[in-house]
Amino acid sequence: MTLRNAAILAADVVGYTRLISDAEEQTLHLLTDLQAMFWDTITRFKGRAFNTAGDAIRAEFPSTADAVNAALALQQTLLARNAGYPLARQMMYRIGIAAGEVVDQDGDVHGTPVTLATALEALAAPGGLCISKAVHDEVAVTHSGRFADMGVVRTQAAPEGVHAFTLILDQAARGAAPPLQPIKAPNPPANNVGQMTWAATAAAGIVAVAGLAWFMQPNIVKEGIASQPSQSAAVAPKPAVAETKPASADSPAAAVVKPAPPVKSEAPPAIKAASPDTPGPSSVPVATPVGFGTDWLAIEAQRTRQISQCAGEDLSLAITACRALLQSPSLPSSLIAETQTNLGSALRQTGKTDEAIEALTAAIKIAPDATAYNHRGLAYFEKGKMDAAIDDFSAAIKLKPENGDALNNRAWTQFKAGRLNLAEKDAKLATTYSSGAAYVWDTSGHINEALGRKQVAIDNFRRALSIDPKQEASRSALARLEGKP
Repeated sequence: MTLRNAAILAADVVGYTRLISDAEEQTLHLLTDLQAMFWDTITRFKGRAFNTAGDAIRAEFPSTADAVNAALALQQTLLARNAGYPLARQMMYRIGIAAGEVVDQDGDVHGTPVTLATALEALAAPGGLCISKAVHDEVAVTHSGRFADMGVVRTQAAPEGVHAFTLILDQAARGAAPPLQPIKAPNPPANNVGQMTWAATAAAGIVAVAGLAWFMQPNIVKEGIASQPSQSAAVAPKPAVAETKPASADSPAAAVVKPAPPVKSEAPPAIKAASPDTPGPSSVPVATPVGFGTDWLAIEAQRTRQISQCAGEDLSLAITACRALLQSPSLPSSLIAETQTNLGSALRQTGKTDEAIEALTAAIKIAPDATAYNHRGLAYFEKGKMDAAIDDFSAAIKLKPENGDALNNRAWTQFKAGRLNLAEKDAKLATTYSSGAAYVWDTSGHINEALGRKQVAIDNFRRALSIDPKQEASRSALARLEGKP
């Protein structure tokens, strides 16, 4: 058993089970052919394959530059070969690379870099490459491409997290991009063969095939952000985020109800970057696709996936995807504003109120929008800044007079501030414009109870529960008013 530093490359076929199911003999024949190409390329770049279970390939390299050069050569050659197959029969690989100290035990390699390379491979797009921060720090200066920072991510293979980067090649890299210059190469193997030249057939049309293949994959993330029990389920078409009301309390007093504490999520501790790669406290999972080359199909496919994740139901994933999207070049201002709004909404719902206000303010400066004002008003409400919250809800209503969510939120805020008459007016309008939302009837019920209108309040709470039986605030209030235990 020996210890040494190495860069680990992990690769797997995308959709291998489907390919086998559709045409087993053809798939196995192609896999054998491609694996032979892998062995040749890995050897040319001073590497050694040590694990080839099924469609998976694991290899070690003496330097990060060798590993990244091999990965790019592999993907470029694969793209050229795939051009001759129908889209449904193309065999594409995801590749991940990590670096650090490994253990060699009878020719098999173990250690953290192997685990992390596997985790990074799962984050890469078909035809793409995902590398760790340690690898990025060594190759970024000498590489002609552009790396997109995914932040600290957590996957099943790396539950403690790894700082990941995806790679997008520049225009020159489509054809004959020079390989990376190795920065360090401890213990080079004896079979040192010269660097592999890029495939002459890797042209713009090939890159378009990769982009199209990624673009045509089914979207696995549903649009919209999950609403809480006493929040709105309405989703604005653009951006796709829910407009919600402040959480109502279960036991209102005669005039002002004590607010229920917002649900907070503890921010993860900062990760200290290290090289070799070491897992640390994690952030969130994200699968940011890589457009191989600067082909517009690939770039738009990347943006489409990030936009979907940014507006998705997984709030942690949404935050990471939104931030990654904001780092993209040449985003139109409308998309920047939409992304900032989605980011602000997700940050607010995970308890990061100050960051939410910052993101939503940025969105409003670009394009004043009722959704952004509504979410910033909710953030101010959660900070106890009632007047600022009311101002934002009012701005949202001015932009969209029939905005039942903003009217409901302003009614609830006025109610919390003890302004019952103003709250009552807004609540009536909210139940008119959003009569199908349980939370507007819940708000109206609490206001009417505070005004001494017991039967009206009971009717309101019953209406809320008829729409949403899980409306616990209404259920508790109704039990109290009806004298039930």
